[in-house]
Amino acid sequence: MRNKFVFHFDRDVAGEALNNFKLPTYTFAVSRGSSSAEMYFNLADEAVNNYLLQPKAEESDHDLQVRLENLMGQIRNIMGRFVRATEDLMAEALAGMGWKSREV
Repeated sequence: MRNKFVFHFDRDVAGEALNNFKLPTYTFAVSRGSSSAEMYFNLADEAVNNYLLQPKAEESDHDLQVRLENLMGQIRNIMGRFVRATEDLMAEALAGMGWKSREV
């Protein structure tokens, strides 16, 4: 997802993902107020989810929801492990450079 759709945008992947992108309705964005910080561009996230899941025509909404929940659980797990590893790496590097931690 990161390398093909989000950070390193690839037109071919976007076109492929949008080819089978069918929703009952398409909502570009929603907002709780008038400032840009209160806007959520949900159509972009729905397109990325479509790319990740690659739904099949005969797949039920329930099965798709289960796959999405499993995928999100795996992503949360990987992100948690990544954050812990980066924190450990930074602490070890700083200690090796002679930095000391202290509570304030």
